Amino acid sequence: MARGLVILVSDLPGMREIIKEGRNGYLFPSGDVEKMKELIFYLMNNPEEMEQMSKNNIKDIWKFTNEKQASKYLNLCEEALKK
Repeated sequence: MARGLVILVSDLPGMREIIKEGRNGYLFPSGDVEKMKELIFYLMNNPEEMEQMSKNNIKDIWKFTNEKQASKYLNLCEEALKK
């Protein structure tokens, strides 16, 4: 993301939190090579969309700094301890 690459990733737990389909990348069913291939060709044939997604990734990477992730984790732990 920090390098402005469009992300294609298996739809595994946690990925939906990061990947917003059509904004910064695409998810495909785990092990579905045909769907991955389809997405690669789609992006190759739509360079304007790929360029916009690349810009979005560079702009959005600040959401995933170590400090922000640690803060989210700490908040989650604090909420769990309150219960």
